[in-house]
Amino acid sequence: MNPSKKLAGLSNHPIFLILRVLLAGVMLYAAVPKFFDWEAAPRVLSFEPFSHSVHNYRLLPLEMVNLVAMTIPPVELLGALTLLTGLWLRAGSLMLALLQGVFLFGVAQAFYRGLDISCGCFVGVDSKVGWIPLIRDSIFFAGFVLIFLTTFKVDRVQDSQSESPPQETNDQPSPAE
Repeated sequence: MNPSKKLAGLSNHPIFLILRVLLAGVMLYAAVPKFFDWEAAPRVLSFEPFSHSVHNYRLLPLEMVNLVAMTIPPVELLGALTLLTGLWLRAGSLMLALLQGVFLFGVAQAFYRGLDISCGCFVGVDSKVGWIPLIRDSIFFAGFVLIFLTTFKVDRVQDSQSESPPQETNDQPSPAE
């Protein structure tokens, strides 16, 4: 059997659906709390606490920290919705894989530089940068890549099966004419 068809067959497997739902749950759990200031008496929409986490990585100029902190949670939320609904699944899984790759880079460089900071991945979970976040984020990254590759192969296999071979046309006059 063609490897593309094997990979395409995974998308219909129940394990694949479970993987999508689990990763969507993780992304929702990561994204939604970042929209709020949990220490404020009434929960208010604020990216300030997450901005501090982004700033602690010391990767971005100060002018970009708030923009990045306001962009990451909606991207995580949108990606989670694509995993749950299956709409734009290939684009959503690619977006999440790229985002997770950025997270991996951030955690790895902070760990390498010896920064004693919380990873900022999940609000309320004080997980310092180190081996555990690196391994966890690597597993998430692999899951997003698997979803992307599977959906990519499904689309390619379906496209190749739906295309019919080109019809030969005989533009030459027949000898009887």
